[in-house]
Amino acid sequence: MKLLLLLSAFFAVTFINIYSFNISTNKGRVIKLSDYQNKKMLIVNIATSGSEITQLAELELFHQMHKDSILVIAFPSNSFEHTDMNDQQIRAFLTTQGVTFPVAYKTNVEGSNAHPLYQWLMSDSSNASLKIKMEEDFQKILIGKDGKIKGAFGAPIRPGSDFIKGAIRRN
Repeated sequence: MKLLLLLSAFFAVTFINIYSFNISTNKGRVIKLSDYQNKKMLIVNIATSGSEITQLAELELFHQMHKDSILVIAFPSNSFEHTDMNDQQIRAFLTTQGVTFPVAYKTNVEGSNAHPLYQWLMSDSSNASLKIKMEEDFQKILIGKDGKIKGAFGAPIRPGSDFIKGAIRRN
């Protein structure tokens, strides 16, 4: 009887993968990551001020160049104290910057209050790939067609850099 209960508990566990997440955008849309299976993703935590703000234009260019093969999705965050705007202000600001890629609602990207997707991304025991530490705005995480993390890049690595291009080609 105990063995049967243990086996039932074992098989009842569902493994969470990136396709388990739905992302609410700051435009009121819901993005089901399961709709993007077999497509690469570039997940970026963004800010509305700070020294790396020019990356918004670079991300937009990256999005335009790769939108048929890579989903770019941004997460505005004040985790590093460079986004003091609310969601409505963020949406208006990003419109003036020409941003057309999907943008989630403002959320935490580090710590115990981090968005569930970021909790998954930061935990190698959950994502079965890498342990990622969120330390700054404009960190980029590349997800391969298989749903696994293929690379994590700090803010100094620009969206169009050879590092990211190489990671995309390899995966």
